[in-house]
Amino acid sequence: MKIICRRCKKIIGEQAPYRDNAEVKAKCTDCIAKDKEAISRFTPKPALHDGQEVTLDNGLKGRLWVAKGKSEQLSLWELAVTGRRFVCGNRIRGTFEKHLDKLKDQEVEVSFLHSMSCKLPDSKRKKKNDKSQEAENKFTDSTQYNCTVKVPKQYALSMFDGMADRLNKIVEILSRAGAMSFDEFRDMAIKRQKEVC
Repeated sequence: MKIICRRCKKIIGEQAPYRDNAEVKAKCTDCIAKDKEAISRFTPKPALHDGQEVTLDNGLKGRLWVAKGKSEQLSLWELAVTGRRFVCGNRIRGTFEKHLDKLKDQEVEVSFLHSMSCKLPDSKRKKKNDKSQEAENKFTDSTQYNCTVKVPKQYALSMFDGMADRLNKIVEILSRAGAMSFDEFRDMAIKRQKEVC
């Protein structure tokens, strides 16, 4: 089998079975060096701010907004459609579809967790009596940014399905690790759905 660089297509070497003409993709040392140079030249994006417009990877344009308070904070597997929150799980899909059907407009506003910025705590040691201030700062030192996009109802449904798939994968990983069974995690998600509705 020939080992070929995935970027420049240069032949790097061979590996067993030698009579097999299949190709194995890798990266040559020249391309790795180019990647390292590109990373060293990286300039970070400007800081996020409330009301900033963003273009997502799929080309959709959305608006960022700061989640103020616990009621506006969304998890990685939650969507809010016209203000109503949904935990994206298979058992809740029917409820989500009914909600979309009730809406008159063909396009709906969908909000989801976009990103979070956190300030690292000071390295200075705090006094033992200063625990209340430490607990208070724990929440004020991070900012959660949600993103709202306007999409057709069918696209909102595909966003829900994508998040439900993500949730199922996380549940599988946790259940394999023995941290929580699939049923326990699903029940927790359903309980969360009832709390936010």
